[in-house]
Amino acid sequence: MCYKKKRCSLVWVINILALFLISLKVFGLSNHIILIWVLLFEIYFAIEEKKILFDKKALLLLLCMTIHTLNYKLFGEKLTFGKCLDLILLPVGFYLMGKQMVYFPIKGKISVQRLRVVVVSILLGQIILSGLELYAYFRDPNYPLRVWADFWKGEELYATEYSFYAVIWVSLLFYSIWIIRKKWKLGLGLIVGIIIISYMNVLNGNRMNLGIMLVVFVFSFTLLLFLNRRNPKKIRIFLVAFVCFVGAIGLLIKMNVGGIQKEPYFQRLLILWHNERFEIYKDVLHQMPLHLWGGTQMELGSYGHAHNMWLQMYNDTGIITFTLMVGFTVFSLTDHIQIIIREAVETEIKYLLSAISLGLLLYLTFEVGGRGVPDFIMLYTFFAGITAEIVNVSRNKKKDL
Repeated sequence: MCYKKKRCSLVWVINILALFLISLKVFGLSNHIILIWVLLFEIYFAIEEKKILFDKKALLLLLCMTIHTLNYKLFGEKLTFGKCLDLILLPVGFYLMGKQMVYFPIKGKISVQRLRVVVVSILLGQIILSGLELYAYFRDPNYPLRVWADFWKGEELYATEYSFYAVIWVSLLFYSIWIIRKKWKLGLGLIVGIIIISYMNVLNGNRMNLGIMLVVFVFSFTLLLFLNRRNPKKIRIFLVAFVCFVGAIGLLIKMNVGGIQKEPYFQRLLILWHNERFEIYKDVLHQMPLHLWGGTQMELGSYGHAHNMWLQMYNDTGIITFTLMVGFTVFSLTDHIQIIIREAVETEIKYLLSAISLGLLLYLTFEVGGRGVPDFIMLYTFFAGITAEIVNVSRNKKKDL
């Protein structure tokens, strides 16, 4: 039994290393290699634990991506067999991997320490990758255009696609401040990392991460008030501190400290709500009844895509895949609500998972979908799997996990 536990722990550590390498995209790590690794882990898990953590959300996701991929083939898209497997299996594979990472090898108990390790392994890979991509940006012959060849493969991507690697980082600003009181090294390390990766995104003009940071921070602060709703004194202190913080930032902007008002990056932030994306969303909503079965027939402005994963899937492969993906999202949101309201779930888990998932959801709301879905959705389904398994474990629990 002890031997089995050590073997399981070794497999878990190897998977942490795999998550780091996947996040770093080392040597342009292909989706085929990732898929093989995920499937091997799931086969090992099934043999070792004699259990497959397949549920209705996994089924929805599998059906959605299967229909999505088959529709692409029907519409004449040039997809290789390997690409088809990526599209179908990667999202659901990472969902199951997320469930297994918190189930395995400690059954019936969620280890917060292990959850931290999972998140940190992803964060480390993504901050190194962001540095490499910034280097690629400056050395690109088209600099300072915001489309450049990525570091590993030399494929040209838009700046907002590179900004994906900072989403989890910036989503954890509130968590990093909150965790300092009991894990000061972790909290301080996260804050330093957030500053570094945010600055790297400012250098190539990305506004999305700052927007995500602000929205998730406000959400996390609201969660803090909710969790302390029975303590009016604490709520008053938190609100005063928050108002002072926001007021200080507003004063710095008003006084134009450092000439911030004239900075091109700041000026681009001010026109964020006039972004063409919102016009595209309106156009897509008006066109949806006309193109129920997809086929990429919608008029989507100069971008050529919907800048929203769900709407792009509707445009690409129609109402069925759109409905299935919306269903998966709704079930996942329900899991997060369960985590927030259940007293059996430790407070740190509430702050950590809700922030990460909201940040990833915001990114998918404003970025591309279509055939690139697995590249951006894998981590979202991974954390959806972690959340789903924590909800399962928290059932019938009377004490904190």
